[in-house]
Amino acid sequence: MFLIVGAVLLVATFLIAVGLVSLLFIKHPNTSVSTPTVKDLPSELALCDNFRSNSIVLLDLGKGERHYQVTGECPTSALALRDSYVADLEYLGWTVHDDGSGNLTCYSYGRHEVLNAGIGDSSSVDNQAGLTVELITAVGSPPDGFPLLQPSPSPTPAAAASANPADT
Repeated sequence: MFLIVGAVLLVATFLIAVGLVSLLFIKHPNTSVSTPTVKDLPSELALCDNFRSNSIVLLDLGKGERHYQVTGECPTSALALRDSYVADLEYLGWTVHDDGSGNLTCYSYGRHEVLNAGIGDSSSVDNQAGLTVELITAVGSPPDGFPLLQPSPSPTPAAAASANPADT
């Protein structure tokens, strides 16, 4: 009985996954999936020194929208990585929200990109950190919790002309 239920659940999960992938390709017909190497990742996707990747997937939806999903190990403790990683992200221009548990949500107002990172203890090696990073490019607006920035108003030519005493 358990074997039949397990088989039905496995088939149902497979069909749901195929359906979701099909919807993705229908919505974004130019979608491509690849597995780049660490050296092929964009520089704004910060990783630790001596990062060892477990998996890297790039989902290119076209029109500049890309989803990078990277998982791997860092040869430092999770606590030490949290301290340095936030500073590294801020140095690269990210606005970082840290929930205090190793989950980071970042937004780049200049590049219109979202980066989500998770830092935890490695599941395979003691005193090492597991790092999971997702980078999404070409994002229209910041994620929840990030303020919308309004561009600063520039002076109008008429106001600049009246400020000159020779014109009056």
